[in-house]
Amino acid sequence: MPSVRSPLRAAAAVVGVLVFSLLSCGREATGPTAVPVNAFKRVASFAFEPKYETALPAHALRAALTEVAFERVRITLRNADGSIALDTVVTFPAGADSLTLTLNVPLPPTAPASGVSFNLNLGYVNAAGDTVFRGGPVPVTVIPTVAGGTTPPPTAPVQIPVQYTGPGASASRVAISPKTVNGTAGQAVTFSAQAQASDGSSIAGTPIVFVSSNSAVVTVNETSGAATLVGRGSASVIALLLTGPRDSATVTVTLPAAQLALVSGGGQTGPAGATLAQPVAARVTASDGVGVGGVTVNFAVTSGGGSVTPASAVSAADGSVSTSWKLGATAGAQTMTVSSTGLSGSLLTVNATATVITPTKLTVITQPANGVAASPLSAVSVAAQDASGVTVAAFTGDVSVALGANPGGSTLSGTTTVKAVAGVATFTDLKLNKPGTAYTLAFASSSLAGATSSAFNIVAGNAAKLSFGAMPATADAGITIAPPITVTAQDSAGNPVTSFTGAVTVAIGANPGSATIGGTLTRSAIAGVATFDNLTINKSGAAYTLTASATGLTSGTSAAFNVAPGVATGIAVVSGAGQTAAAATALAPVVLMVRDALGNGISGVMLTMAVTSGGGTVTPTHAVTDVSGLAAIAWTLGGINGTQTFTAAATGLPTITVSATAMGGSTSQLVLGTPLSPTQTAGVTIGPSVVVQAKDGLGVLQTSFTGAVTASVASGPAGGMLGGTTTVNAVAGVATFGALRLIKAGTYTLQFAASGYSSAVTSSIVVSAAPAKNIVADSGNAQTGSASAALPQKLVVLVTDS
Repeated sequence: MPSVRSPLRAAAAVVGVLVFSLLSCGREATGPTAVPVNAFKRVASFAFEPKYETALPAHALRAALTEVAFERVRITLRNADGSIALDTVVTFPAGADSLTLTLNVPLPPTAPASGVSFNLNLGYVNAAGDTVFRGGPVPVTVIPTVAGGTTPPPTAPVQIPVQYTGPGASASRVAISPKTVNGTAGQAVTFSAQAQASDGSSIAGTPIVFVSSNSAVVTVNETSGAATLVGRGSASVIALLLTGPRDSATVTVTLPAAQLALVSGGGQTGPAGATLAQPVAARVTASDGVGVGGVTVNFAVTSGGGSVTPASAVSAADGSVSTSWKLGATAGAQTMTVSSTGLSGSLLTVNATATVITPTKLTVITQPANGVAASPLSAVSVAAQDASGVTVAAFTGDVSVALGANPGGSTLSGTTTVKAVAGVATFTDLKLNKPGTAYTLAFASSSLAGATSSAFNIVAGNAAKLSFGAMPATADAGITIAPPITVTAQDSAGNPVTSFTGAVTVAIGANPGSATIGGTLTRSAIAGVATFDNLTINKSGAAYTLTASATGLTSGTSAAFNVAPGVATGIAVVSGAGQTAAAATALAPVVLMVRDALGNGISGVMLTMAVTSGGGTVTPTHAVTDVSGLAAIAWTLGGINGTQTFTAAATGLPTITVSATAMGGSTSQLVLGTPLSPTQTAGVTIGPSVVVQAKDGLGVLQTSFTGAVTASVASGPAGGMLGGTTTVNAVAGVATFGALRLIKAGTYTLQFAASGYSSAVTSSIVVSAAPAKNIVADSGNAQTGSASAALPQKLVVLVTDS
């Protein structure tokens, strides 16, 4: 039987054989087989071969076909008139590589010896029922056997063009990714691709194959896109569709580093501690001797001390790499190594010889940079070198530094003498405390020529504290302090900071006079200086101070200064005025002050005191005020009761009077002992009884007094009279009037008098009239006298009530 081989496995010739009407198809040519027992008497046969129409190379086509799965092949054979002679579907078993089959096609009995013409169509159908390949129609001629069973000679297989019609058959292009790959041999990379429609959209399921333009550079799996970089060079990886579109990626392959070799720099001789004239150079190459870049190479000193710079480097594109070798301080053989992990030839040993050298001079190898006052400069280094400028690493002597040019009058501090290490002395903590332009440093060491640094500048640091300018020794109370007070912002070293423009506030610090400061107390600094031009202090005193403050800065305190009082404007009593004491006794001292308009005492003023009433004495009568403007006066009262005074005067100042009250002196007094009712009735005995006491100037009852006390009307209405017993004798200093009465209505005051005593007078008494009832002789009745002569006593007639 003929066999049909699936295009999933191979792309070979396919032969069909008809026995009478037998058709066999496949991809491999097969010859006719023996005629079966039940065959017709005539046998016809023909062969056909699918021809895949695509631009793919044969190996790529074979890979592409493996990506197109199908389960069945439909074979259609049509007569010349278009009628179907055969239409059948052949199933390919899963995993089958080929299929042998027999198909019966009716031939007319009159088929000519020249053969019967048919049109052949092929269709490959997948599991979804889609036709993924189509072939034909192709005309075929079937020549039957001649009578007697003679088999016609075989004919060449008929070529049947087959086109892909499955998913992506309409794709207009394919895009591969990545587009560029650079790598080393042995490196793996996977490519992917997408079939795209004309609008750029992707078409899933499209079979795509990958091929390499040069398998010596890169190989690629035709279906997965997995590639391996093989050898040095450039090649393309191409993505192909069965329908023709393609896209390519560029692959550049280099070989990995394989070996390390010394190029130059070995066997040199140089001064101990010096850098060799020629770098130590090596080269990294691939197996084909081509230089390889990007490889890390390590350098290390293994004997003699010294150092290499750099200790690690990456090879350049040509594989070159180098380092500078500074020999150790000890004369003799020295070695270093060059290595790179995994390379043939690593580890390389390089030799050199160090010779003895003697230093002759100092050289500044790290110059001072500009700095800030009172802050450490950046490190400054000085090397001991020979005449040719090579640093002598064996030198470990002392090197000292001092200021050379000193434009700011600065002081250099820090460690100014250090020992050299490997020929180099490094100063790490030098400070200058004053700003200035073009400072220099001078370096010296025993037996070596000195060195001077390049010029550098020092600026003030950040504002850190406040400082007062010069203060006046003395200011006048209440008068603007002159010259104006200034406060300067300074850095930590006391240098003015001209960049400071913040607000500065002043206040009183030490305040011996409990004064108040006046004026504008907060000013903004200009170029670092705040100026206060209207400050005043209202109280005099010695050793005042001011304080200044600003946000973020340490406060400042001024020098002490004195505040003098102003011009004297008056005399005031500080203490001792208005005292009360026994007459003829000494008072507590009277303290006087000569002061200015603000109340500050004025010293050195002459005061003159004089008693002006009451007698008595003051001591001294002339006094000069002390430093506080004070003068203390002793005053002894005179012997007269009542107010006593003295005056104090000074040239150009108003005179003042000081008063005191004296009691208990030589003047005695009568005092009402019991207050009278302010209302009385005419003709009625005044009640309660009027009690009059005899007392001295201190108010002490004079019990020894027994003299007569007489009552009378001190004031009252016209004709108002006092009746009753108006004169009584005192008993133990007390006179009691039990029968006094006022005769007429009105307002009265009564007076009580006694020899040697000041009188006592009552307050006002309002007397109301009583209803008239009787007329009686009150006094003056039954007198005896000469005819025609006036009686000695007036006749008093009293109109009384009941």
